[in-house]
Amino acid sequence: MDELEILLPPPESGFACILRALGRSVLLTLVAALVLLAGALAYDKIVNRSAAPSAFGYSALVVATGSMSGTIEVGDLVIVYRSNDYAVGDIITFLPAGADVTTTHRIIRIEGGKYYTKGDANASEDTAPVSSEQIVGEVVAVVPGIGLFFEWLKTPEGLTFAGITVALVVAFAAVWRM
Repeated sequence: MDELEILLPPPESGFACILRALGRSVLLTLVAALVLLAGALAYDKIVNRSAAPSAFGYSALVVATGSMSGTIEVGDLVIVYRSNDYAVGDIITFLPAGADVTTTHRIIRIEGGKYYTKGDANASEDTAPVSSEQIVGEVVAVVPGIGLFFEWLKTPEGLTFAGITVALVVAFAAVWRM
């Protein structure tokens, strides 16, 4: 065997080449989608100064209080979708007048184009009605507890963890390509 044969890896089969190309295509598509999503959210947050940044009509928010306890708990992640059709019983996220933090409550009645809301765990309805302009969207999904992880990522420890994780993934990818 000469030296050149020892240094070169064995040739890959056609199937292995196809799998590698498919894997790279899927990974590239996923990265492109994440970059597009991050760009849309950043644009909405920075340029539009949105209190609840959205991409393609969807927003993801972390529940911070227990006013919806029993249905939605503190630390849950809610996915809301902006529509123009809200009904009694829908759970909506809205921005109260003069506030910079959203509220997620259930619509208990609609009168004169205004929505009256109440937290499921609250004894009384909210003091001010909600106009359609204040509504961020209707809750379409709840992911229990995952919001706590996203809130933790905002801390110095969480940012350090995220940085180390990204560095390890990049290092692993670099070694894997060798």
